[in-house]
Amino acid sequence: MKYLKSVHITMATQDPLIALRLCSPEGEKIGLEVAGNLLITLQNMVWHMGNYIEGLPYCDHGRLKNQIIEDYGLVIKALSSGSIAIDVGTQETLAQARFEEGSVSLKPLAVDRAVTKVTDFIEAIRNDSGRNLDDVVSDISYKSRLLSDVSNIWPRKRGYNLNFRGQGGRCFDLSDSNRGQLERFVSVKPRDKEEEVQIGILADLRVENGKQMRIEKIGDEFTANYPPDLELKARDLLGLPVRVFGHAERISGQSKIKKFEVINIELFDKYPLIEFDFDGMKFIPNLSIETQVDYDDGFWTLSLPFIDSVGYADDFYDAERMLKEHVHFLWNEYVLCSEDELGETGKMLRKILQDIFKVTG
Repeated sequence: MKYLKSVHITMATQDPLIALRLCSPEGEKIGLEVAGNLLITLQNMVWHMGNYIEGLPYCDHGRLKNQIIEDYGLVIKALSSGSIAIDVGTQETLAQARFEEGSVSLKPLAVDRAVTKVTDFIEAIRNDSGRNLDDVVSDISYKSRLLSDVSNIWPRKRGYNLNFRGQGGRCFDLSDSNRGQLERFVSVKPRDKEEEVQIGILADLRVENGKQMRIEKIGDEFTANYPPDLELKARDLLGLPVRVFGHAERISGQSKIKKFEVINIELFDKYPLIEFDFDGMKFIPNLSIETQVDYDDGFWTLSLPFIDSVGYADDFYDAERMLKEHVHFLWNEYVLCSEDELGETGKMLRKILQDIFKVTG
């Protein structure tokens, strides 16, 4: 596995639009996969902000439109020891024109507008200008998604610092010591303490005689009532894994749901991996890792692509248990054994597992 002393990422056409520099404490090395994750998160952030600016309805899934890829696509232009430079892709026409009062003027690049807004967003989180975050992004769904994006680039590890230089020469230092500036927004949820979260497949949507959605494939099937403003979003999620937020009324003395009032519904295609216990061992993630979620033909598939670990079952929680069992198996096979017994691929997997997890017990 290759390492860098620091990671330097630049988004540019001619002059840089955004430059990121991630530094670690003295003596610690940064894996190249960290730079790749920064690029992916940066790309997602620009896409999400671009969609928001264009007034597109928020959607967590589906293929990106060709126009979005053309307007916001980033490519790695160069790779060198100690730094990674990323330029905006050349698909965007740099001289698109429009007529204004009989004259032709250049249309600003879509990516320029999105990057400026991303810089505004981070500036509001840092509260360096006194701007209100809601004034930058007013849509709750987009704001939540963008906060998640920022959370993925904001360092968690002690001593790590990310210098973010955005539009207008505005620079911000993001580190574990000032991450609280972000957490105050992430921890604020417009849901009360008695809210329940259910996971399942959105199997049916009823619009006549009251709006109801039927959720199945996890625990007992149940029907949920949803407000009119969620109908468009719910239609986009039909047949897909979803996470439903709301209030449950249960049959007395039973766990079965009698009535569920929906507050929000979202695609459930991934979720953060948190520490877990298996067979007397505690696995604690060292990095921000997301478990990928798929559902097809009655079966759930949960996976950690970094280590090719998979759990597969017709019940979500069984699949989750199998995924943890597989991680436990890999740790025993590749970390607890003698390194001399492993080939090159096995040694690489051993190193990745040690980078991803701290294990006790």
